[in-house]
Amino acid sequence: MSEPNQKPAVKNEPPATAKIELEQAQSKGALVARYLKRKAEVTDADQREFQKYLQQKAQQILHADASAPAKPSVVNRRNILKVVAGTAIAGEAAAVGYSWVNAGPASNAPAGGFHVGPQREPISRQLTDSKADVGGRSLGQWILLLPTKLGGGTYAIDLHSNRVLASIWYWT
Repeated sequence: MSEPNQKPAVKNEPPATAKIELEQAQSKGALVARYLKRKAEVTDADQREFQKYLQQKAQQILHADASAPAKPSVVNRRNILKVVAGTAIAGEAAAVGYSWVNAGPASNAPAGGFHVGPQREPISRQLTDSKADVGGRSLGQWILLLPTKLGGGTYAIDLHSNRVLASIWYWT
């Protein structure tokens, strides 16, 4: 009932080996000379192709409509930006000149003008909330040191009076 296991018929041939013929070791001088020769051939071929390209472009230009030479358009993005920038500068100069003319030397506080001279009024330093608290509870008599985000400085804040006591700024 059972058949005996038969092995497939496989010929035991030695594996085929490819024969690689290596060149005899060449001197460095011969390798450099071969490289320079090939480089000169490639450069010459590139030069011929480039000259052929230039001739084709020259023929295309000659075959183009000779009666109407191509004139660059006056309206382009660069010229529009030049006009806009020039208009903005002229408008700003006119506004500054107008404010200087209307302010005059005797004017005390020109509307939208520049104040010239020393400060005559004191700086008002009033706090809206004299005590810092959260939900009616005081934060205590502590000084909080807070770093600045990107500047590398620090603030010293009094949590009881909600005032900045000091700050230091430096760049890395």
